[in-house]
Amino acid sequence: EHIFSARDGGTNTRVYIRLVDNGLITITMGDGQQDITDLPYVAGVWNYIVLSWASDVGTVYLNGELHGTTVSAITAGASNNDTYELMLGAYAQNVASYNFQGNIDEVAIYNKALSAGDISALYSAKGTANLNDDGNSANLQGWWRMGDGDTYPTITDNSTNSNDGTMTNMASEDIAEDTP
Repeated sequence: EHIFSARDGGTNTRVYIRLVDNGLITITMGDGQQDITDLPYVAGVWNYIVLSWASDVGTVYLNGELHGTTVSAITAGASNNDTYELMLGAYAQNVASYNFQGNIDEVAIYNKALSAGDISALYSAKGTANLNDDGNSANLQGWWRMGDGDTYPTITDNSTNSNDGTMTNMASEDIAEDTP
């Protein structure tokens, strides 16, 4: 089940975060060979996942704690195309059987790697931080609250960049306010 996936305008998946059958989270960067695996999550509670990717190094945090790093063959931001297809709760190749079965909240994308201190502060805020007012707001590319203030079928970008998304394979009752 894919929680997040991004690919360039071609068929290359650049990064994805997914749940695997053994109850673990796997994060794959680049050409599919650079995995950070074995992130244990607790089903039925919120899990805070961060991938910070600088140059060719990906660093993963789970619930505010450093979990691991990996080196990718692809440099962060490198693409032959200026646009990326981002999918929340789905696989970038549009395979329905890979859709995430659960809730996603507070997705943000920055054009810089956040520090361990930044990530810890966001985790401690438990979704109450205003990302437009913190020290990283100039680098905030998109912030989707995933239900808080959204009107079906639009997932509103709460950054200043207007990168709104469209709900696909969902219904208006799938919007959950004030989660977690």
